[in-house]
Amino acid sequence: MKLISKEQIEESGRATAIGGLKGSALGASLTGAGLWLASRRYPQVRSLPPVQKGWIMLVGTLLFGATNAELAYERHMREQWSGPSVELLHQQEAAREQGWENLTMTDKVLRWAKEHRYGIVAASWLGGMAGSAAIIFARNRHTQTFSQKLVQCRMWAQGLTIAVLLASAGLSELKFDGDDEREQRQDPGNAWKAIVAEQEAATRHQKQAQ
Repeated sequence: MKLISKEQIEESGRATAIGGLKGSALGASLTGAGLWLASRRYPQVRSLPPVQKGWIMLVGTLLFGATNAELAYERHMREQWSGPSVELLHQQEAAREQGWENLTMTDKVLRWAKEHRYGIVAASWLGGMAGSAAIIFARNRHTQTFSQKLVQCRMWAQGLTIAVLLASAGLSELKFDGDDEREQRQDPGNAWKAIVAEQEAATRHQKQAQ
């Protein structure tokens, strides 16, 4: 939807700002709690300079704030949709749900992984860092410095991420029943053609009724 009035632009900006503030508050709370727990468990984290802790807080706050601001903007824009485009979106969602129900459990898992492969890649890096840190920090408690442990954690996480990237490349080539038809429906050009066709049909119906 295109914003055409000053009021719409202001409302959109207000919704985005509120979403950003809420996300920033959540990010600051989670990051602060994480730092506090890590400081109690690991002396290396507790001994970090205030500047570094401040940067960690800033990154966590901005990450959650920017993400929630974008989600709030998209949610606000969806609430403004009206007319034939809404009906078209409902039809696409109904067709998508029907196609999902027709898949086997294996196909459902593979399709979900295909559609969320970028999130899975990011989660694999975070999970790799957290998992390797739990093992390496516990195993080499006094034999390695904090920097050496961190380098090992990063290497394990990068290896896992590369493996997941290769798997996601294979997932992107998978095709399921109804994928071609779904891609045609989601194509912007086809969507506009469908909207124009519906409007022309409605116009003809009104003329015939007169």
